[in-house]
Amino acid sequence: MKYFILSLSKGLFLLIPTLLFAQAAIIDPANPMMYKPNGADKTVFWCGPGDPEDFLYAGNQRAIINRIITEGANTIYFQSIKSNGGDGGANDNPWNGTPGSGFDDATLDSMQVWFQLLEDANIRIQFQIYDDDADMDGADQNVATRTTIHADELSAIDTLTVRLSQFQNVQWDVSEEYAEELHSERAYAMAETLRAKLGSTWPLAIHQVGHVAGVLNYDFIDSTAINQFAIQTVFLTGIDLDSLHNMLVTEFNESAAASQPWNLNHSESQHTTSGWNGSVPLAGLDTVKAFIHISAMAGCQTVMILRLMGVAADSLYLRACGDAVTFYNKTEYNVLRPNDALGSGDTDYVMANPVLRQYILYANDGSGNLTVSGLPSGFYNIDWLDIGDGSTIEQPFQKVTSNSFTRPGSIGAHCVVSIQPAIRHTGLVRGTVQ
Repeated sequence: MKYFILSLSKGLFLLIPTLLFAQAAIIDPANPMMYKPNGADKTVFWCGPGDPEDFLYAGNQRAIINRIITEGANTIYFQSIKSNGGDGGANDNPWNGTPGSGFDDATLDSMQVWFQLLEDANIRIQFQIYDDDADMDGADQNVATRTTIHADELSAIDTLTVRLSQFQNVQWDVSEEYAEELHSERAYAMAETLRAKLGSTWPLAIHQVGHVAGVLNYDFIDSTAINQFAIQTVFLTGIDLDSLHNMLVTEFNESAAASQPWNLNHSESQHTTSGWNGSVPLAGLDTVKAFIHISAMAGCQTVMILRLMGVAADSLYLRACGDAVTFYNKTEYNVLRPNDALGSGDTDYVMANPVLRQYILYANDGSGNLTVSGLPSGFYNIDWLDIGDGSTIEQPFQKVTSNSFTRPGSIGAHCVVSIQPAIRHTGLVRGTVQ
């Protein structure tokens, strides 16, 4: 039995029993670099804002949640501790002021309220203990030398997991941009502590600035505690989206070949034509849309866009995430892997599982056919998304005798198409394994 802990007054708590639901997503034992649905939830792909990082302390949480729901996105990104060197206010933390002063029951109660509302809305939380540069000791203290967990860190982890581990749709995350403040050994010790409290199947991430000169570098390749690389890619002028896609595919393949594979989350990411600008998202709506799909087509099971909630036309940016969520969650994304070599014609990128005869084809441009090699003849369910305007066309139970697909009707140049067998063992199905 688990309990919702509600403080009534200082020192007095009410324990409300809650149902022990299955985790919304778990590490797939047969394919540990992917998460698979668990229980009734069938979500296999997540996309949403890589902010607002101060959600827990923002004051307009209900409005933020409603905007995400309205536009169909399904994830959010924030931290518990944004003070003490982070970019939040002095009180943006769960303590009674400072580390060592105990925890503020009202703040913890409000966290539970927001977590419950997000869970009810099926919005997955990327929940980081630390903001970048935040530290119990204060910013830039003992970064290179302290390799062990602070006593107050242990207390914070214990308190947060007791209060919040009952919520099932949470991606726990050690720290944002961990290397800015935490020694790798200390960060890993925190991960091991979290892993011991959460159990073996619960997804656990660490966030780091992932690229150096166009190459991704993951610091925890042999980790048995951490199983998601939350990648920050803030690129300067000269790195195009195709190069970014190829870099992510290389990281996916490295994970697939590792003894301890890791899941990819392209989180807190930004791509501009003129370098970093901390106040705006990517360079234009069309670029945002391309960014989402070139990441998804590289095997990033989660895509989170930095500054997505802070732009004037944010509903359009959020809707781009919602369109992707709707499209990819009609597929069995978690059993696919990038295999761009299978594509030809207008096809730029491919996610595929030839054994299961499942394919997703992406085209950035063109007016010709999308082609994939090796597709057997048969009956398929074919679903199209026009990435440009968000329109969709479904073509169920199509007899396919060619491996080349013509854009139907109003589907434009920038598009993606899912090809899934209509008959799977026991009959006609859509999006499920029978």
